[in-house]
Amino acid sequence: MKIKLGLKLWSTNRDLLPEALNLVQTGVFQYIELKVVPGTDLQPFATDIPFVIHAPDEGLGFDIGDSNQAKTRELLRECLDFAKTVAVEYVILHAGRGPMCSAVSFLDSIDDHRIVIENMPKVGIDGAFMIGFIPDHISDLKKRFGFCLDFGHAIKAARSLGVAYKDLVGDFMKQHPDMFHVSDGFIEHEIDEHLPIGSGNFDISYLKRCVEKSDKRLVTLETPRNISLSDDVENAKKFLVS
Repeated sequence: MKIKLGLKLWSTNRDLLPEALNLVQTGVFQYIELKVVPGTDLQPFATDIPFVIHAPDEGLGFDIGDSNQAKTRELLRECLDFAKTVAVEYVILHAGRGPMCSAVSFLDSIDDHRIVIENMPKVGIDGAFMIGFIPDHISDLKKRFGFCLDFGHAIKAARSLGVAYKDLVGDFMKQHPDMFHVSDGFIEHEIDEHLPIGSGNFDISYLKRCVEKSDKRLVTLETPRNISLSDDVENAKKFLVS
């Protein structure tokens, strides 16, 4: 089975949609991963190409570990309603922050087989402590759901924990990921970076081999772009030849 590459768009990127659709239709990418920004119109993205939906992150008010979950439920409902209108394989939720019991309680109230839980770094971009940064957390959280292994998050968590990142990634692989996120960064830093492939010191070849060992080979590139999607195409090439 070949690796299937996903192109990351935000729901604010309507101007990039024609170019993105062309990249999927011509086989450069195999799906679009759409991150939902609250308050944006999702209908322009209602096309017949394959999608993965990424729920808003903590900075956008979505946090399954927050004890006040009303807003998170509202935002998730928006994502799931949109997912009914397109060909969606997965809906990604960050493991978030806050007490594990709140996150588990939130997930226990949801019934949608497309949901996958994404692992987190131990320390968020804003300095907050996260959950879901070790395999045991993911095991407790995913239960009836799937798992998205974010390699960069795992490597940052390893730095915080003082362990070898390949050992931690190997332990996460035992959770049988359904899909993956990849970007580059520096193993010396514990805060998420999302650098272009080749701009950091992650062993990208090792990460690619992890994907190739999996039965599920969906990989979304979470690398930066300047203006056009040519940056994404370049990162895709570098990942595939690593």
